[in-house]
Amino acid sequence: MANAPIIISRRSLGGPQSLPSLATGERLLQAEVGAAREVVQADIQGMRQETAAQIGVDRAIAGEQMKANEAQTRFAGTLDKAVTGIGNMVLEAQAQTRFTEAQTQLIKRQDEAHQAFRNDADWKTAPERFNQRLVEIENDVLKDFGPNERARLQQATLRSSLSLQRDVAQTSLSKMNNAALASQSELTTSYLQRASRATSAAERDALIQENDAGIDGLVTKGIVEPTQAVQSKKAFREQLDQADLYKGIKANPSGTLKALDDPEMFKTLTPVQRETARAQAQAALDERAGLEASIAAKRDPVAARATYGIILPPT
Repeated sequence: MANAPIIISRRSLGGPQSLPSLATGERLLQAEVGAAREVVQADIQGMRQETAAQIGVDRAIAGEQMKANEAQTRFAGTLDKAVTGIGNMVLEAQAQTRFTEAQTQLIKRQDEAHQAFRNDADWKTAPERFNQRLVEIENDVLKDFGPNERARLQQATLRSSLSLQRDVAQTSLSKMNNAALASQSELTTSYLQRASRATSAAERDALIQENDAGIDGLVTKGIVEPTQAVQSKKAFREQLDQADLYKGIKANPSGTLKALDDPEMFKTLTPVQRETARAQAQAALDERAGLEASIAAKRDPVAARATYGIILPPT
């Protein structure tokens, strides 16, 4: 029995329906292939995703690198601009320092020249010589500068230079005016002396007119104001009247008293001054009469008593 053959029947195998058919095998194979394909596609998709992620990372890294490079480029450009700017600022500062030093030297030397010419003894030609000196100083200080810088320096010192020129010219003019006034003062004194010695009214009036003409000349030149001229002319006539009055009271008190009664004589006297002059002339006249009587009494007492009513005491 143990060695008896095993007999397999269709029934024991489940019959013909239990055996797989070819179509079923194909379907199973297709299912397995489909499943394998899905696995492969999933792997491929995963690999794609991983690749895309890697690519994204690489791109991100590349982008960051590009940004870093751009930042470095910008920094280098900024640094270069900063260095260039600093260099330009240094050059500008050096140029400005040179400009300021030249301007300072120019003004200093102009001031020194101004002080010298302001006190120059030859004040008549001082303005012209001072202007020439300013040109010499400017040429010397600015000799190493180009046309543009030279023009800038000239413009920067123009006002102060003109101010100095004006001051020297004004000082010269003031000295000339003072000299003219001094000359006229001397002329007035001479005219006053001559007029007081005049032997006729015509001569006296002519000298007065000459003095007036000299004063008018000062007005024309702008040396004195018209109101000052009027005062000067009035003062001259007052001095002349005082001189004539003093001389008349001393030399001819009687004639002076008569002249004081004439309003056309001694026109510059005020009423008070005229009365004072009358009193002085009368006193001089009385003094002269007393002196004459005293002299006459010594010569002829009787005649002096009859003429002057004077009786001399016994000696």
